Amino acid sequence: MAFKRSGVRSPLSPLVPTGDSLAWLESPFLVIRVPRCRYSKRGVCLNSAIYHDDLPYEILDGKQVYWLSSPTPMHNFVAENIHSIFKTYLAGKPFRSCLVPTDVRFSETDIAIPDVLICNRSLITDKWIDGAPELIVEIRSPSTSFRDLGYKKDLYEKHGVKEYWIVDPRIYEIQVYSLCDGRYQLHGVYTHYNAADIETMTNDDRNAVVSAFTSPVFNDLTVSLADVFNDIEI
Repeated sequence: MAFKRSGVRSPLSPLVPTGDSLAWLESPFLVIRVPRCRYSKRGVCLNSAIYHDDLPYEILDGKQVYWLSSPTPMHNFVAENIHSIFKTYLAGKPFRSCLVPTDVRFSETDIAIPDVLICNRSLITDKWIDGAPELIVEIRSPSTSFRDLGYKKDLYEKHGVKEYWIVDPRIYEIQVYSLCDGRYQLHGVYTHYNAADIETMTNDDRNAVVSAFTSPVFNDLTVSLADVFNDIEI
């Protein structure tokens, strides 16, 4: 197989195989299409042309390896806020909140790295989360929207993740999905408005503003949108 130096910016700018076996996504994400083959204990194809175990990656359907760039500060701030909400709520409960990068091993061919996850402590091993968490949060960006709303949403649904949030910090929005009879149903779309936004609203619009929502799975938890987007400036 022929190799060439990629012209797309990436953390490593690796040598990559030419031909139909490889496709690039918008930088900084790289998708490597690999055949089903012998896997390492983390699920990586051992006879793949490219292998860098020092970078975070995801195995999706045994065919695609995503090399992930570092999250933006905005992404991290929102993730930390959500993690803090759940860390406080879960004190004394048999669940744990985890931040990226934490591997979730759904199967040999599906290993994902959610931005935030809530799982039963019994699933935690010294290598990864072994099985489906109760709740997963992905923080949306232009480069990840297609995955968060597409393959990863389908993956989490297929493996029984009971609640899935897609958070967009650019527009202060949270989409919440709940698993019902094996399929995700949209539980609600919630938007945070700051004081300046509310000042410009009509009385009817102001009265319609929702400032918090209840988690479908953790139904004694009321999530404040102000807490999720606390100290976030765009």
